[in-house]
Amino acid sequence: MIVLKAATVVINSRTCLDDITMSIKQQGITMVVGANGCGKTLLLRLIAGLLPPASGQLTINPELRYPYITYVPSTPALLDRSVWDNIVLPLGIQVKNNPPQNSPSSITPAARAQAALQWADIESIAQQAAHSLSSGQQQLVALARAWALAPQLLLVDEPCANLDPNRQQHIESLIHDMQSQCKVIMSSHNIRQAERLADDVVFLEEGKLLAHLPSKQFFNHENDKTIHESLSQKIDTFIRYA
Repeated sequence: MIVLKAATVVINSRTCLDDITMSIKQQGITMVVGANGCGKTLLLRLIAGLLPPASGQLTINPELRYPYITYVPSTPALLDRSVWDNIVLPLGIQVKNNPPQNSPSSITPAARAQAALQWADIESIAQQAAHSLSSGQQQLVALARAWALAPQLLLVDEPCANLDPNRQQHIESLIHDMQSQCKVIMSSHNIRQAERLADDVVFLEEGKLLAHLPSKQFFNHENDKTIHESLSQKIDTFIRYA
């Protein structure tokens, strides 16, 4: 369970996330949606432990730390080395310092890296330089590396931005598969993608939490008397124009 209580993020004296209070369950895919600049990335970074709250509280129970919390940014942070090295080197560090809880100790970093390449269907580019790849291929490498680390909480920031439909479908299928082994929190500006993947939806506007609802309730809210009319109108507008 991830619990935020009045969590606020301030950057350069500007309040970027304001008084966020919600609880996120340990299962399924939580989608974070909202207009550009609403705070989606900051919320993921806050949960990942990359940004401290200026006030309020973030609690993750059971307590987790890297690599059991793994964050995949919208622009993958890849080493200036081969695809293979990008996956196997973090695994070597993990095995040395903090053996995976969910993997048999007999599985070597090389074997796990090979399995990750197969999982993402990128074996053919294993020896290519990561920085020479297309943006979609780099996203696949980043997801394969995350999968290899066997996280319990995976945070993914807009992984399909500006990708063609085939690549988007591939990445969505991998993220959907990841929920079988860990909790996934993902941001997206693609409302149809959120509808396809989400178990629950976090809706942000200008750094404020407008709603946190089950997916079915968020996308079929027209006759829901528990949702205030002004919020219903904002959801309608976002779904129509996102």
